[in-house]
Amino acid sequence: MTKQYEKFLETIDEKLKHQFLRALKAVASDAYQSLDVKKLIGQDNLYRIRIGKWRIVFRKERGGNKILKIESRWDVYKWL
Repeated sequence: MTKQYEKFLETIDEKLKHQFLRALKAVASDAYQSLDVKKLIGQDNLYRIRIGKWRIVFRKERGGNKILKIESRWDVYKWL
């Protein structure tokens, strides 16, 4: 996890932090089926996880999943 995301996790409340850590672990271990995951339309192998007003965008890869962005729902899709 990068320093940027570590700082982000320090700024949010404990309940939301727990949800994010659970989601990040699930993406890393390919066990995210119980989360609110959707494939991004028009994007190859890009998916998003919804946690309240936040989104985690990740790419499915053979060697494991790669988290690309954690951002608010209003800003996350601007960089695509």
